[in-house]
Amino acid sequence: MVTSLATSCSKGKFFAAIRSFYRLKLTEKSDPEVCYLCGFAWMRLHKPDVAKGLLIRALCEGFEGHSGWESTGDLLSRISQMEKFRPPLLRKFPDGATTKIQVYARETDWLKPVMVAMPEFMLRAREIFGPAYPAITFYFFDTRETFEHFYLAMFGIKPRDWWHDGTGNFNVVAYCERDRNDKVSRPPGARRTTGDVLHEYGHALCSTYYGDGYLTAVPNWLNEGLVDAVADPFYAELFGHYRKLLSEQGQRSNPPSYRQMCRELYKDPEVRYAVAGLMVQELLDGKPDRVKRILDEARTTRSFERAIKKVTGFDGRYWLGRVVAQYWQAPHGPSS
Repeated sequence: MVTSLATSCSKGKFFAAIRSFYRLKLTEKSDPEVCYLCGFAWMRLHKPDVAKGLLIRALCEGFEGHSGWESTGDLLSRISQMEKFRPPLLRKFPDGATTKIQVYARETDWLKPVMVAMPEFMLRAREIFGPAYPAITFYFFDTRETFEHFYLAMFGIKPRDWWHDGTGNFNVVAYCERDRNDKVSRPPGARRTTGDVLHEYGHALCSTYYGDGYLTAVPNWLNEGLVDAVADPFYAELFGHYRKLLSEQGQRSNPPSYRQMCRELYKDPEVRYAVAGLMVQELLDGKPDRVKRILDEARTTRSFERAIKKVTGFDGRYWLGRVVAQYWQAPHGPSS
């Protein structure tokens, strides 16, 4: 029992660990090592409120954690930091009998249009994933300092890049309305601003829906392109920018290779995000249900390349070639 849970956690299979926990007998669930392992898994799935009670029980029973892993006390310290910097619960959004979005935030002029759009977010999630789409918790911040403290406590790392104002991951979106200079980074009320939040919601939906191993399995271009597709109703301006940018790039540079799009997208985010967004726009062909179908197929076969070909009839290189043919003239072409 304990070995199975520990093995799942050590391999990063935190959804599998939680499923194993719920299959245990009630007496087994109270074992302090089991409580630690399940609390550890919930922390990696960004559910600190669920993890807290389990970790307190483990600590009270004297179980301090596994060697080389975060200790029970360290995990509880991170939860304490999250609670310190977390905004208050602002609102819950139900879909039928189930709360699908809950928002922790202080209401600001920047946030008001995003809150108005939350029902549209849920409609988009339902359109793509069906009625059983994942429930996601949003945390919005109106100061950069608070955001960065909370981010470190929640994810165990600092925000990755200077332009990194938000993220979506398993079960959670964290977003700051202010940049590194503590100035409003995106104009309030603009559709693209709301689209950027929906983009991060797309990351949370896709990763939570797929489950264990998503970010290690999905190619960079598909990871970013799928969530641009989720945000498509708010992204007319962004897709226009993508097309203009690539029209200019096609006159003066070589296109990215497929390997770069799969593994090195973030080294040239402006151009490669644009290519990714247009690749996925092409392969979806106005059929948003293909997002779920690709994720379902990839989860079964453990291959996004096979999933793309199964659902669309063509592999990823084909879809890169489609975009390159539109924006880069011969003799340029995508390399392998």
